[in-house]
Amino acid sequence: MRFTKRSQRTHSATAVTIAGCLLATTLSISMLFLIIGDYGSISRTPGVSIFGTTSTPPDWCNKVPPRESASFTEGQFQSEWKTIDEIVALDKYKEQRVSGGLFLYPRQTVSLSRVVNDLIVLKASSTSTSTSSRNDEATGGRGKHPEPFQVCETGFGAGHSAAFFLSISPNVKVLTFDKFDRPYQIPIVNKLSQKFRDRIQHVKGNSCATVPRFLENTSISATNNADPFRGCDFLHGSSLCPSDNIDLVQHAKCGTVLTSTAMHSLIDKDVYFGPSAQWRKLRKDGCITDITCFTERSTTLDRSFVFAAENTKISHKFCFAVVTGDCHYSAKNRNKHRVEDRPENCDASIYSARQILKNLCPEDRIEIPV
Repeated sequence: MRFTKRSQRTHSATAVTIAGCLLATTLSISMLFLIIGDYGSISRTPGVSIFGTTSTPPDWCNKVPPRESASFTEGQFQSEWKTIDEIVALDKYKEQRVSGGLFLYPRQTVSLSRVVNDLIVLKASSTSTSTSSRNDEATGGRGKHPEPFQVCETGFGAGHSAAFFLSISPNVKVLTFDKFDRPYQIPIVNKLSQKFRDRIQHVKGNSCATVPRFLENTSISATNNADPFRGCDFLHGSSLCPSDNIDLVQHAKCGTVLTSTAMHSLIDKDVYFGPSAQWRKLRKDGCITDITCFTERSTTLDRSFVFAAENTKISHKFCFAVVTGDCHYSAKNRNKHRVEDRPENCDASIYSARQILKNLCPEDRIEIPV
């Protein structure tokens, strides 16, 4: 489906001022750390503020190869990845191939950690301001834990990305869509569920059908879903479905950040900017903005995967973008929302996400295909 672009995007001085206030003055620093303390510590990249302002470049930005960066080698997610690899290596699964995974892409991994951490704190600050007075009244001044930060991903694979997101913060929840037809997948889901409990939910089936159906009808229960689903806060498109990124974006609120699996080229035919690829369509129709792309440093595979054989040299590319909200697909009337129906805070939400991406290793960015 092709959507009509907004004829004109207005960025008035007032809107920018409001957005700036959302970043800088929504909460005092003391209040913000009180909130963080309430739901667990948030790992932060040294030299990076909670809203993405870099005082000194992180070690993985330029000089140190990301694969050698402590942000990658010492990440809490590494222990979860080790457990996953041990399951996949069991004799009963030795004939099963792995399609790939986030573990192959250290730059994307540490970039995701920074972006998601900043978005978590941003959400905590914005939601706490609007609800603190009501919560204090309802709880006798004891306050309330911030709402969960919901990651929605297509393509569970062997679970490396899901485990990574869950390891970022105890406030993260993961909703993952996959066929789950590989014999090691459900055992890995169960292993993650044992540790992270109801923070991981999985929806089985073809992502081309399950993603729009689930996101259009929140009454459909995901496996292990203990809490009502309140929408996606971050999007990770990584399945073989040729419309998964489009489906995620159509059902996301403005200001949500999208990333997709790293590909051998940004002009691949399915995901990024090939003639009929998903990101090209999303950009053309004004569904995403502030596209920011990077390349992984070259590495040689030490084993075979579905996409490439052992000893193949790869240097994959990946991107981030901000959802505009202009292509939101209404489950109620199955039509695109009119521009005038967008939430009042859309420009501020987009601006906040833009500032986070703006400071993401600017010297390491690569050219976006036209």
